[in-house]
Amino acid sequence: MFGRVGVRSRWVTAGAVVAMVLGAGGVLTSSAQSPGASSFVAIAPCRLMDTRPGADNVGVRSTPIAPDETHVAQVRGTNGNCTIPLTATAVSLNVTIILPTSASFLTVFPSDASRPLTANLNWVGGQAPTPNAVTVKLSTSGSVSLYNLSGTVHLTVDVVGYYEAATSGPAGPAGPAGPAGPAGPAGPAGPAGPAGPPGPAGPAGPPGLAGVEIVEGSGTVPDSFFSAAKFVSCPSGKVVTGGGAKSLSTLLRMYTSAPSGPSAWGATFVRDSGTAAASFVVFAICAFAAP
Repeated sequence: MFGRVGVRSRWVTAGAVVAMVLGAGGVLTSSAQSPGASSFVAIAPCRLMDTRPGADNVGVRSTPIAPDETHVAQVRGTNGNCTIPLTATAVSLNVTIILPTSASFLTVFPSDASRPLTANLNWVGGQAPTPNAVTVKLSTSGSVSLYNLSGTVHLTVDVVGYYEAATSGPAGPAGPAGPAGPAGPAGPAGPAGPAGPPGPAGPAGPPGLAGVEIVEGSGTVPDSFFSAAKFVSCPSGKVVTGGGAKSLSTLLRMYTSAPSGPSAWGATFVRDSGTAAASFVVFAICAFAAP
């Protein structure tokens, strides 16, 4: 709910396309390789760390991740219940949050890189244990960092596979060329056939939307508040066909933007930084319902 994203104004509309991009090491899907490509090696899942104390504990830590803390976990070599080869360039993880005391988010990233403005898990205080799959590149020393924004939270981290630099074998010898067969004589071109009659006209398409208009409304995250929501409704007799929202301040980022029933659109914005009041705009695209 509170994963941090880039601080910038943006429009978000229904039907947005989401793309995932892997960094320097890509997954091999064919014999063609690009520089720095890696191939995936699946393993029997093993537990790298469990911060809970007592019988559950795995690894060097037995305390929860503190607010605004970045914990560094060594992955290459033997750590916890896992042995990951020194040739590993990235790992595929299953990360679970347990006993969170406050709404927060977790970011997993290479330990020698700047923390990205992304989240791998989001939660609220008291939420039940929640897992998520995470693929992350390893640092040059073979470690990953795990950042928690607020409250305390226990983590379990399981490794289900790793990536290592892909190699290709030498090309095999070319086979001998077969003999070319004799070319046959070209036959004469046949006469063009007569044009066929035109086909029947197709059925008329459905009528388009009538009376399209855009309804806007502004919202504000008050001074020292963390979030605020705003809903805009279509005029009587019209239904919502789309919508979106835009931050008017670098202090905010959008959390949700979606229809609210058949004739309204709503959006929620959360604070990324600062404490001053900040504004945003929500709009709904309205039209008469098709007969």
